Amino acid sequence: MPIHLSESPSTLKVGEANVTAGYIGTTSIYPNEFTTDFAVIGGGGASNDNVGGFGYYYTGGGGGGGFRTSITGDGNGGGNAADSQLILYSTVEYTVTVGDGGTGGGAYATGTNGGDSVFATITSLGGGAGGAGGSTPTNGVNGGSGGGGGSRTSGYGLSSGGTGTNGYAGAGGGPFLNGAGGGGGGAASAGSAAYQSGGNYVAGAGGNAQRSTLAEEYHNDGSQRWFSAGGGGIQAFLYNSTGNGSNGSNHSTLANTGMGAQTTAATSGAIYIKYTNTISFSVTSGSLTSATSTIGDYKYTFFSAGNGTITFL
Repeated sequence: MPIHLSESPSTLKVGEANVTAGYIGTTSIYPNEFTTDFAVIGGGGASNDNVGGFGYYYTGGGGGGGFRTSITGDGNGGGNAADSQLILYSTVEYTVTVGDGGTGGGAYATGTNGGDSVFATITSLGGGAGGAGGSTPTNGVNGGSGGGGGSRTSGYGLSSGGTGTNGYAGAGGGPFLNGAGGGGGGAASAGSAAYQSGGNYVAGAGGNAQRSTLAEEYHNDGSQRWFSAGGGGIQAFLYNSTGNGSNGSNHSTLANTGMGAQTTAATSGAIYIKYTNTISFSVTSGSLTSATSTIGDYKYTFFSAGNGTITFL
């Protein structure tokens, strides 16, 4: 009896009977079915990247990009368990998108979230933007990790931090006149709120970065690799200030680290994958920047920029 593959790679028609999931019994109908490990990091959320005037103060720190991985020992951001490995197939197109870092919004304005990073069915949201300061401060924006809240320049009242999906929440800005901004959330811990201590206005610290051992396998240089730290809140302007809040532990301002912004721009995200060395891929649409290395029985690919589709061969 002839076997006909339908347009969907997950459905097989045998005569008039459909066999789903690409198997006949326990045997795959795809000779190039293979498992893939991954680490997918969203772009960091914006704060105000130019502390050059009154309106740039009081801002919450940007949230770190979302962090998702299949590596059990690393775990996902926000204290969540790691995802399962992906099962992929040759000849099927898969989406690959590396999220950009968010951009600052200017004086008294909220910036933008980081871009989402996508590999196949895995999406890590971009980090949430830090809320702007002002007479009516804005809350931190929800994202991969939440942005920190802005603080008031007149009156009193508390802003809140944004929530995190693949990371932790940001924290609120100071509830006092001319206070400081709250810290953005990170993949490994929440941002901390701004507060007042002994007459000083203290900006909140950013949440901590998360380690990726898969990225370390790719770079293979003995260095630890950390991603998705939250940016510290921005200091008050007129009154007693202790400076900007600290960025999250193990933060990096290098490209492709998914860090939430403070006084520097948010950084872009990254995608790392690990798969058998008998497989290769081609870019079938769009534009992607990547590098691949072979270590033992595996290939490792690092996607550092772009948006497109790939097909494994």
